[in-house]
Amino acid sequence: MGVKWYGPQVAADIERKLEVSLEVLGGRIISEAQRSMRRPKHGRDYRETPGHSAQILAEDKAKGMSGDPFDFGSKLSAGRRKKWGYWRNRSSAPYEPPAVQQGQLLGSIHQKKTGRLQRKVGSNIEKALYLEVGTRNMVERPWLRPALFKFTGRVGEELFEELI
Repeated sequence: MGVKWYGPQVAADIERKLEVSLEVLGGRIISEAQRSMRRPKHGRDYRETPGHSAQILAEDKAKGMSGDPFDFGSKLSAGRRKKWGYWRNRSSAPYEPPAVQQGQLLGSIHQKKTGRLQRKVGSNIEKALYLEVGTRNMVERPWLRPALFKFTGRVGEELFEELI
């Protein structure tokens, strides 16, 4: 009578579950970063000229977005609102996640598998780094670190629960 060893199969199963969990966790971090950018901001209000408003509307309609900024199903940027014939745009305050203006940063956040049980979450546009850490002339407006810190304490717990 012999003992059958299932070690390699169990290890492969655990690794597969961990890969899935890391993929899900990366998605949650991305969602939280994007959500933080869509929240109302407390920075300065800017007014855009009516000609600029027409250009923005034309660009948004060409992308298949609603022309009504008060349509909450619309994909127009969260900071942009029409008032008295002008588009009003509110920027983010220092140390607050950046406001969505054109959606470049929002759309560029992604995760990448870099190795066995490894993921990178970030953006491939240059201004993402400047917003995250600030510059000599601009105070930081972190968008990734708060999302990462939100899930840091739960990573081990979630991965352990997935294995059980």
